Parts: sequence; C-alpha cells; structure tokens
Amino acid sequence: MSTSVLSSSSSGPSVQHPHIVATADTCHGQPRVDGTRIRVWDIYWCYEREGMQVDQIIALYPQLTPSNIHAALSYYWDHREQLHQHHQNAVQQLEQYRGQHESMLKTRLKQKNGS
Repeated sequence: MSTSVLSSSSSGPSVQHPHIVATADTCHGQPRVDGTRIRVWDIYWCYEREGMQVDQIIALYPQLTPSNIHAALSYYWDHREQLHQHHQNAVQQLEQYRGQHESMLKTRLKQKNGS
C-alpha cells in the first residue's frame, strides 16, 4: 500500500491518502489509484454522477478493492475544487482543439460527398 502526500494548496497542510498517487508520467499527473491508471475522477464520476454502488464500480474495475474506492472518494472530497478546476481546464482545451481541427470523419465525409 502506498500513501501519497499531496498539498491541498500551496500554503495549506499536506493531506495523506492511502491508495492514491499522482505522478507526472501517468494519467497526465492526475491522482489515481496506486498501481492502476484509474483516476480519482473516474471513480467519482461512477459513484456520484452515475449513481453506481461500490460493488458495481468493482464489477467495472475488478482490479479495485472497496478500500481503493473509498480512498479515491475521500481524496475527491478533500480536493474537490482542484479536481473540478482541472476537469474544466481539460474540457476547455478539448473544445479549443476541436475548434481548430476538423475531425477526420468529417473530412472523409466531405471528400466522399464531394463537398
């Protein structure tokens, strides 16, 4: 079991979360369950947004344990604003990219239809 020590803010106290790590070279530095590429955000989304229960999340991600899921949810609630800001930034970057680049499918359809 690994413990990640991450600061909740530049001046705030460090918070320890068993089972949760964040490394720059995996999942773009987003917090994730140790030993997996399953992000805290993914577990939050399943539990809070999709209404899945712990056993349903385990069925979706069989490498997880109930402890992993509860640790991820604990981490989410301790860092909620930071995680939502990161998600919002990612959505904005994606929208900006989509605005600057036409999808390959759209390009192929235009070629096929002669447009």
